[in-house]
Amino acid sequence: VAMKLSGYRNLKMFFIPFFGAAVSGRSYNIPGWKKAVVSLAGPVPGILFGTVLGIAGMALKITWMINAAVLCLILNGMNLLPLLPLDGGRVVQELFFARHYAFDVAFRVLTASIAAALAVLFGDWFFGFLGFLTAIGIPTALRSGRIVQALRKEGVQCDSEIDDIPKELAVRI
Repeated sequence: VAMKLSGYRNLKMFFIPFFGAAVSGRSYNIPGWKKAVVSLAGPVPGILFGTVLGIAGMALKITWMINAAVLCLILNGMNLLPLLPLDGGRVVQELFFARHYAFDVAFRVLTASIAAALAVLFGDWFFGFLGFLTAIGIPTALRSGRIVQALRKEGVQCDSEIDDIPKELAVRI
C-alpha cells in the first residue's frame, strides 16, 4: 500500500508465511523520504502488532502469545538496524547517502564492515551474511554511480515516466 501510494509501478508481492512479504516495484523520481516511508512500512506495523499481541498475552496470561510477540518484536526490531540490506539501512541510505554515489558507496562499505565486525564479535552467520550481501553490491553501485554522474555532466536527461530506455541513451550508457 505504501509503495502504491508513493508512486511505485509494476508492483509484485511474495508472501513469506509468519514473516511478512517481499515486495518489489519500480521507482522513478520518487523522493528519498517516500522511499524511507516505504522501507518503514514493513517493520513498523510488525512492531505495533507485536506490542499489541504482547500486551494481550500478558493481560490474558497466554504464554504462546507473549512468545510470539517477543519474536515479532525481535525480528522487526532487527530489521530496523541501520545496516544494508535491512529496512533500517535503506532508510538511512535514502535519507542521508543516496544523493551522491560516493556517499552511497562509502555507506555500503561502512555497513558491510560493521556487519562483518558484528559477525566476528558475536560469531553469528546472520551478520556475516548481511555484510556479504552488502559487499557484493558495492562494485555495481560504484559503476552505476559513475555512469549516472558522467551522463549528468553531459546534460543527458531521460523521461522518468517511460518503461524503456530510448535506444540512443542505451547506446551512450
